[in-house]
Amino acid sequence: MFLLAVTLKTMFFEYPWPLVAAVWVTALFLFFLARSRADKRLFRSAVTAFSLGLVIIILSLTVTTENETVKARTKAFVATTAPLDIKQFNTFIEPFAAVVGPNGDTWITYDQLQTILPNLHKYFYFDSQYTTVPHTESMRTGNIATTVIVRTKIGEGYTFKSEWTLLWKKDPAGNWKVVEIRFDKLQNKPPTKGVWNV
Repeated sequence: MFLLAVTLKTMFFEYPWPLVAAVWVTALFLFFLARSRADKRLFRSAVTAFSLGLVIIILSLTVTTENETVKARTKAFVATTAPLDIKQFNTFIEPFAAVVGPNGDTWITYDQLQTILPNLHKYFYFDSQYTTVPHTESMRTGNIATTVIVRTKIGEGYTFKSEWTLLWKKDPAGNWKVVEIRFDKLQNKPPTKGVWNV
């Protein structure tokens, strides 16, 4: 039931175009069928189907889902790292948030991150890209996870890629904040703890 609800929400509000296309193709088919048969009932069905497609588009444009909110916050959060704005960065994460390894072991605490992150930016140039990937297990507990792919350049030379998962949770004020940053991959392989030491 939960998966059905998630699928319907995604279909109607987040990615409605395949559904709209299917509805309008049906409307077009009914319209030509109504013309060939001079059937007013089929014509009314075609108009109804076309109207339904319009309603779905309007709903998708006016209703913002939690996943879309987190996607927008992920984009804004990533923007605080390139270039680094540590004060803005901290407004997106909880003070108990930590960087963890692929297995969930804590690698960097919030306090350590305040020192390590600015230090990294002295040596590396961050060019961040992101993509939203809903995790069913996380969403079931009220959280949403997003994946961030970071391309990092050492000076003007070598570029390497890392992949991170941000776990977002809504705070009591209703704001989505990062409660965990998981370091998943470095150059498509599991990272090693301490790799950020420079």
